[in-house]
Amino acid sequence: MVTPRPVVIYLPGMDGGGKLFYLQEMRLAPYCDVRALSIPLDDRGDWQSLAQRVYALVPDDRPAILLGESFGGCLALWCAIQRPHLYSHLVLVNPASSWARLSWLVQGSRGLNFFPSAILLALSAVFLPFLCAVQRIQPQDRSALLNAMTQVPKPTILHRLNLLENFQLDDYLGNLKLPTLLFGSREDRLLPSLNEVRLLAQKLPDARVETLPESGHAALLEQGVNIAAYLLKYKFLG
Repeated sequence: MVTPRPVVIYLPGMDGGGKLFYLQEMRLAPYCDVRALSIPLDDRGDWQSLAQRVYALVPDDRPAILLGESFGGCLALWCAIQRPHLYSHLVLVNPASSWARLSWLVQGSRGLNFFPSAILLALSAVFLPFLCAVQRIQPQDRSALLNAMTQVPKPTILHRLNLLENFQLDDYLGNLKLPTLLFGSREDRLLPSLNEVRLLAQKLPDARVETLPESGHAALLEQGVNIAAYLLKYKFLG
């Protein structure tokens, strides 16, 4: 009897498009099928409505691995806590679950409301080095990241930042028994991701931490990061 191929469901960062997973998708393709969540640019739903979009991607007949990056890491936690039976494993890459505890970031993000959209668009290129380790990403991939960032309308950015500001699931983490793999980038200049995944690992019953020693926040676009190799190492792919 042929064992069914597992499915990896990718939940994207703040851009919400799901189109920046192509490097990892190519590396995962020999071992599993990949489905990526794409959140419409004008979507301003709450965590629950976003979770409904994720549930629609879960197969009925195969194990599903939930993989969330940054903003998508928070959504992955939400989905896994709400309906853990739908997933075989959980993978979080630089989850943005620390956002609400970083008062300076929260206050700074509130200030974005006073910037015209055109100014925010211009600032995207300035903030690129905070989002990625520029030297570890190919020029075409940096362009793809910048393009994805600039596509998101200002009201949507502010809404998603507000969701992060109010994200709080610490009281439920101890009940989440899914095998979990946590990735934290040591060179993340946007969030304290390595500290965050270590904190999450203390609260999740079955968690492992992998440090990405040279990576920035957008680690999945880096040539040297191969998520498939880690999933095979920990037998997440069977």
